[in-house]
Amino acid sequence: FYVLNLLMGGRRIVFSVFAVFLMVEQFGFSVRSVSLMFMFNYAVNWMFNPMVGKIINRLGERRLMTIEYISAFVIFLGYAYTKNEYLIVLLYVFDSLTFNFSIAVRTFFQKIAFPEDAAPNMAIAQTINHIPAVTIPALGGWMWTSWGYQSVFLFGAGLTVMSLLLAQLVDYGKQLVASGLVQGTWGNLSARLDDTYMLVTPSGLDYARLTPADMVKVNMRTLEYEGDLKPTSEKSLHAAIYQDRPDIG
Repeated sequence: FYVLNLLMGGRRIVFSVFAVFLMVEQFGFSVRSVSLMFMFNYAVNWMFNPMVGKIINRLGERRLMTIEYISAFVIFLGYAYTKNEYLIVLLYVFDSLTFNFSIAVRTFFQKIAFPEDAAPNMAIAQTINHIPAVTIPALGGWMWTSWGYQSVFLFGAGLTVMSLLLAQLVDYGKQLVASGLVQGTWGNLSARLDDTYMLVTPSGLDYARLTPADMVKVNMRTLEYEGDLKPTSEKSLHAAIYQDRPDIG
């Protein structure tokens, strides 16, 4: 939950800061053009926002987050490579619409958290969500001047891929609990990140309380891990399978 909020904040900054800067810097949008776009965007969102709750109830959080992150990935690629000013405006409006789906992260947390933990964890998550507001403008500006504006939006696309992976993995863990395939802390899940790293479930943590931030990043070659949580004792088995079977994960 914390990691998803951090990544959400990163996406928000790339969208709200650099998308508009792209329009002005690369496409020559005037103040009038940007203002008209904002007005159009607000009108579309005003009509669409009341539907978000109904969409969550119909599709569920995991499916809606999947739609959001895949859409954001395509949108960021569009920012990076399109040369059409009208398409940029449509991408911006669509980006704004799909960002409203991020409320699914909070409703998802409300379903997995104990009531007494909800308020303090929401407060912490909100603080974490604003960390990118301090760091990403400087980082993105440096990337823009060093490697071109495309690098900023490719970075944003990378954030959405990480969000998608974390949301899917945790939700599948809860499905395994519900189906009786795992019980309490018995059984483990993992996902390949790349040729070197994987995510695995931590040791001794009940799946009913598992959050995205609890997944442990492990080096498949050395079995060294990052963070304070200890990975499952079966990490070597998962690592061996991934190294032997590059087609899975």
